Amino acid sequence: PPPVLTATASPVGVLPGEDVLIRVVASDDDDVVIDHVEVDGTTLILDASGEAIWTATTVGVKVALAEAVDPSGNRSTAQTNVRVLDASDDTLPVVTLTAPTDLALIHLSEPTRPYQPPYA
Repeated sequence: PPPVLTATASPVGVLPGEDVLIRVVASDDDDVVIDHVEVDGTTLILDASGEAIWTATTVGVKVALAEAVDPSGNRSTAQTNVRVLDASDDTLPVVTLTAPTDLALIHLSEPTRPYQPPYA
């Protein structure tokens, strides 16, 4: 079977110039090697703990993609997303309801919280 691979990022939302910890963990019934990890075109070098720091540069959703291979040649991939936010974007989203009709009752399945921007 192919290796089991997971990739995580912390934090998952940053501003340009901020660092993100990328962590990759691989397991297999045989020795497994993490072949490469790439974020937004940059190849990362993992330390002995499977971690590397990536510095965000441009706004947008960036994908951290990892690939591992075992001695039998079985490969697997894992990915995680990092959202690089635009600090100058202070416009709140606008929501327009077109249905249900006026005075209709709306039942929510989960409690909601007021919007809190990730950076105040």
